[in-house]
Parts: sequence; C-alpha cells; structure tokens
Amino acid sequence: MCKVNLLVLGEQKCGTTALKYNLNKHPDINFIIRELHIFDTNNSTNIYNRFIKSNTKYNGEGTPIYFYQPDCISKILKYNPDMKFLVILRDPVKRFVSSHNMFIEKGIEKDILEETINKQIQQYHNNIIVSKKFIDGSARHYLLRGFYIDQINYLLQFINRDNLHIIISEKLWTTPQKELEELYQFLDIPYFELEYEQKHERKYKKTISVDMENKLKDIYSKTNKQLEDFLSIKLPWL
Repeated sequence: MCKVNLLVLGEQKCGTTALKYNLNKHPDINFIIRELHIFDTNNSTNIYNRFIKSNTKYNGEGTPIYFYQPDCISKILKYNPDMKFLVILRDPVKRFVSSHNMFIEKGIEKDILEETINKQIQQYHNNIIVSKKFIDGSARHYLLRGFYIDQINYLLQFINRDNLHIIISEKLWTTPQKELEELYQFLDIPYFELEYEQKHERKYKKTISVDMENKLKDIYSKTNKQLEDFLSIKLPWL
C-alpha cells in the first residue's frame, strides 16, 4: 500500500500552506493541503488512505506543529522510516509577530504583543520549563518556536541529513524558480516551472515597535548565527 512519503514539518507562519499548494501542481507530487494533525494527536494514519494517489512519486502532508513537538518524530518514522522532510523558515521575529496576530484574531491569545514578548523572554531567561505538548498550548510558544537550529538538531538525531531539505521563505518569495529547482533536485524529480502563488498572506493590524523588535533580534542572534553556519548561507533577515 502507498504511504505518505513527504512531510512539510513547519514552521508555523512561514509559508507552509503556500508551499504545499504550489508543489501540488507538480505532476509527481500529490499534497494534502489540509493540516491533518496525525502525529501530534491520536488520529489514525488510516485517514491518509482517502487522499493518497498510487500514480505519483510523492504523497505529501504537512502540519507545522510536527517540527516543534518532539514526540511527533518517532511516530512519523514508525509510520514510514523512509520519509522525506521539508522545513520552511522565515525571520523568527516576523514569525513571532505573525503568529501572535493570528491567535489574537482567533480570540485564543489575550495578551497584547508587548506583554507577550516580555513575558516569554522573562520565562526564557529564568529557564522556566514549558511543555511542548500541543494540548498545553505549544502553538503559542512564539519565542521558542523561533529557535530553529534547536529543532533541526533534534530532528537530525533521528533522520539522515539527506532526507531533509530546508527552505528559507524570503529566498523562495524573491527567487522562487531557483529555490524550486533545488527542491526538485532533492526530491529527484524533473524540473517543472510554475508560477509561485502566495496563500494565507495577511496584513495584520498590530506591528512591532523598534524596541521590542530589537529585544527579539538580540535573543535570536546566537541561534540565527548557528543556522547560518549550518546552512552555509547568509540569512536574508540578518
């Protein structure tokens, strides 16, 4: 039986939906656009069966919490040890603000942006342990979810580096054909030119002050540098 063999792990508010939507245009890829939350809940992988196509090289799914919640990785590999992984990342400061705005609009987040930034930075400096369990609100771990290199290093404890491809959102938005070509090479599929379309792009009302932005830039400076070294590129947000 065919299985899902390509996962977009995350990160939240980095363009995961657009990535799935656009890759779904390739004749060798069948992406489930919905976030099915198979591996961070008790949902059965049998749900995949209604979406899988047998005539494509890749059947894909993507739920951003998979990248952040550590329990997901072992469940994913138990389902398919040969899984290929895509991770898409953007400026962690902008990701923080975008995610916070989203939850404000949904009525889930009550604290204003400045309060949230100060509170989460204080928790981080005081080494307060927060649960990464989805039911405990890890979707709103705005600060911790921006320490991308920590999540990458954790993932690589379980998978081969050759099965992971990392995309920088800002590079995908500015030079989509170049980034897609590298992605096709990773997946070993023919080049397929497509017009990259944005999805779920929003203009949020609340923006970040210069002072708050600098606070976040400072706290992310170390892990941003580690990510640059790991990828051997210059990150566009630095």
